[in-house]
Amino acid sequence: MKSTTKLLPLIFAAMFIVFGTGSALAGEYSSKETNPKFLAEGIKHAEEGIAAANAGDAAGALAHLTAALDSLKEINSEANAPKLQKAGGKLRVAWAHAKQAVKFAKKGDDAKASSHMGKIAGSAQKGLDKLKTLNFNH
Repeated sequence: MKSTTKLLPLIFAAMFIVFGTGSALAGEYSSKETNPKFLAEGIKHAEEGIAAANAGDAAGALAHLTAALDSLKEINSEANAPKLQKAGGKLRVAWAHAKQAVKFAKKGDDAKASSHMGKIAGSAQKGLDKLKTLNFNH
């Protein structure tokens, strides 16, 4: 009985190594299939956010930019990390302007809301351009 209890930690460590490696490999395979899907969703929402901003719809721009950022969070790619971070940064700036535009519109301060509205599309377009340069064919 005592020899079995001494072996339990080794057995658990071996199981962790074997099953942990398998799930890591499964995650890598999965990300090769899902990354392009999440990228396409991110691009679609960024484009819709830009269209909403150009139409003067701050709430719509905010919703689409939030969805774009959520899609980008799901991408798992070390090779594309720098470009992904730059694109995400530009989209976050656009998102922050959309949030401010909504806030000032609710307060009735149209001048400040309009000022932020003008910045949404420009920042989002820069992020969208970066997203379109990502390549998952490695």
